[in-house]
Amino acid sequence: MCKILSPILKSIQKQFSILGLKPKNVLIIEDSLVGVEAARQAGIDVIAIYDAYSAHELEEIKTQADYFVQDYAELLNAISAIKKMP
Repeated sequence: MCKILSPILKSIQKQFSILGLKPKNVLIIEDSLVGVEAARQAGIDVIAIYDAYSAHELEEIKTQADYFVQDYAELLNAISAIKKMP
């Protein structure tokens, strides 16, 4: 685990505790590899969205995310599809 990931993961866990959320009931939308990794470590499903600043990590982001979208229009379609799942 990288040094940056640990504080992000702790922040996610603290927020979940405060809000009374469970990872299985949450979907995180991320545009960075460290964010995707933190969500995965917390047991949360992740949709990664393309961001030019993270382009150098794009293949790794695609590998680790549950879903990957190029833009917000595709993101809305993905969320709609997920909501229809049992």
